[in-house]
Amino acid sequence: MDDKMSVPCELANDENLVRYKESSFNDFLDFLVKNDISQGDRFIDTLRIKD
Repeated sequence: MDDKMSVPCELANDENLVRYKESSFNDFLDFLVKNDISQGDRFIDTLRIKD
C-alpha cells in the first residue's frame, strides 16, 4: 500500500514533462479521510505539478 507509482522514465523527456507527482494507495486513502469529495475535491488535482 506504500508502493509509489509514477510516470515511467521512458515516457518523460524535454518534450513530455512529468505533470503529476508520484503517489501511493495510502496517499489516496489519506486524501479520502481529509477531504470532502462531495464538494468536488479530486485526488488527481493534488498530484498535478503546477508550472
